[in-house]
Amino acid sequence: MSDGGSDLPPLDVIQANFDSYLGALIVQSFVSGIYTILMYRTIRSAAAGLRKGSNVFLMLLLVLLYGLIMSNLSTTWSVARHTFITHNESRDAMATWLFDDPQSTILSQAGNGCGVVAILIADSLLVWRCYMLWSRNKFLLVFFGLLLLGELGGLFIVFVH
Repeated sequence: MSDGGSDLPPLDVIQANFDSYLGALIVQSFVSGIYTILMYRTIRSAAAGLRKGSNVFLMLLLVLLYGLIMSNLSTTWSVARHTFITHNESRDAMATWLFDDPQSTILSQAGNGCGVVAILIADSLLVWRCYMLWSRNKFLLVFFGLLLLGELGGLFIVFVH
């Protein structure tokens, strides 16, 4: 399969990557299903609140967040489909497409980009909600804001470099 003349990683590394990719995809699909149920109930409740004059911006932000998460899931499924169904001639063909093909890289980067933006929106929303819940405490806003900046720096390091 993966011999010394190939640019591919060793066989055990390929198998570990395939295993972790599929395992993460299964868990992400399950959690996204639960999130869809919660999102439906939230939108239904928020739609009832819109008639009473509640915050439209918050509802739009939640819909954007849901769309980003589903975009991440769909790109992950697309990469998995191309890897394990379209390029299933051999393990090397699957690994070559997953690790080296520009289309795989672009799809993965698009999915990761959606995930990063979703994480930042979700955490910013959490900081705002905590600030509002705890009587607009400035100390907590600064504390959680610093944590959010640390997360932003960590995401920058992981996804840009």
